[in-house]
Amino acid sequence: PVRDLQIGQATDFFCLILFFLVAVIANLPTLQLERAQRKIRDLLHRQTQESEQRLNMALQAARMGIWDCDFVANKAIWSPEAERLFGLEPGSFDGNPETFYAAVHLDDRAALTQAMQQAIQSGDLYQFQYRAVLPDGSIRWVESTGQVFYDKASNPIRMVGTVADIEARKQIEAALCQYERVVSSTSDGIALVDRHYTYQMVNQTYVERAGKPHKAIVGHTIADLHGEEVFSTIIKPRLDRCLAGEIIRYEEWFSYPHLELQFIGVTYSPYLERDGSIAGVVVNTRNLTELKQVELILQEKEAFLRSIYEGTEESIFVVDVLKNGDFRFAGLNPTHARLKGITNEALQGKTPEEVLPPEDAAQVRQNYQHCVETGSMTYIEKIRFGAQDLWWITNLQPLRDEYDRIYRLIGTSTN
Repeated sequence: PVRDLQIGQATDFFCLILFFLVAVIANLPTLQLERAQRKIRDLLHRQTQESEQRLNMALQAARMGIWDCDFVANKAIWSPEAERLFGLEPGSFDGNPETFYAAVHLDDRAALTQAMQQAIQSGDLYQFQYRAVLPDGSIRWVESTGQVFYDKASNPIRMVGTVADIEARKQIEAALCQYERVVSSTSDGIALVDRHYTYQMVNQTYVERAGKPHKAIVGHTIADLHGEEVFSTIIKPRLDRCLAGEIIRYEEWFSYPHLELQFIGVTYSPYLERDGSIAGVVVNTRNLTELKQVELILQEKEAFLRSIYEGTEESIFVVDVLKNGDFRFAGLNPTHARLKGITNEALQGKTPEEVLPPEDAAQVRQNYQHCVETGSMTYIEKIRFGAQDLWWITNLQPLRDEYDRIYRLIGTSTN
């Protein structure tokens, strides 16, 4: 009691004051520590809230959710974004693993279970892509990634991970697969080479034509495939022009180990990065060997026929039948030019009216029209060239194109 407190001497009073001061000083660090601890707790609380907000914003932007599966309690926790990915309202997931399995496409459930069991047994990262069936019946591709945790006895107790919406990625992959199938099925050989003339990609046709396995082409240079001489003299100069931004087209005979010489039509197109820089060349090759062989045969036949056309004493002329029904002279052989006293240059491309007197031109046009309407014909005609009238026995033969349209008349005349 206060009334029992008596101070007999001054020294007692000073001792009491000293004791009080010591007690106050001793308690100051404790008070400051408590205030500091409160500040730290408040700061950590605010930082935690801010971190959670930033995490939630990031997860929403990435369309990714978090899940936590407790094997012991047989319960699962989904973040709000994970619930949204499965078409649920935030907070509506009941935590039952069976609810999750029911939302997995029937065709993917067995493979998902196997992937989870493998991760649990091995301790490896769990990662699996599957189709989620939303409450409205729509399908969404998602990818789950998780890590298994074990107790001290190495028993699995929980798995924590993320689930992400990969629908857009799957659509891109499907489009890429479609492009790949198109590129692989085309009869053209297609390749991508970088700026060091090294193959980065080739399609199946290119592989088959080269007669080497895929791994013997990709990662190797063009010189390795075609030889240094062919590369240096034929291919490299054109590739360098393409790498400078030019589209190059050419045709050349190439030798392949398991084939005879092949006549190949080649196109080089610059391969552009997103920033517009040229990263390499897209090579498109088309086998034109059969066409070239046909062309050579036709050239031989043309040369043979031209020798007859130019060397025969028979007078031969050619008339084009235009689509509008008009007639224009296409040419005449030297014998015809000599007999009629007119050059090929003076006749070529002109109508009968531009070359002949009006009366003769009208008769010639009538004969040509009759041949178009009835077929081959032979007749006698008198035509004035220059100052003389010449009598001719003329035979006309119509030529038809692939559409069965008469496009040309071949005539022979005997003076």
